[in-house]
Amino acid sequence: MLEIRKGTATKNYENTFFREFADNLKKMFDKYSLDGLLIANSECEAESRLSN
Repeated sequence: MLEIRKGTATKNYENTFFREFADNLKKMFDKYSLDGLLIANSECEAESRLSN
């Protein structure tokens, strides 16, 4: 079983990406009977090199 602990990111696409990533990872953990903990740090910092 994969336990998932997360917060909420300020940018919607980050929340969407994490939900999809966590769901796919959980399926893999279930398939192989693995145990784990996924902790998401949802703090988002603006990168000046990515700004328009």
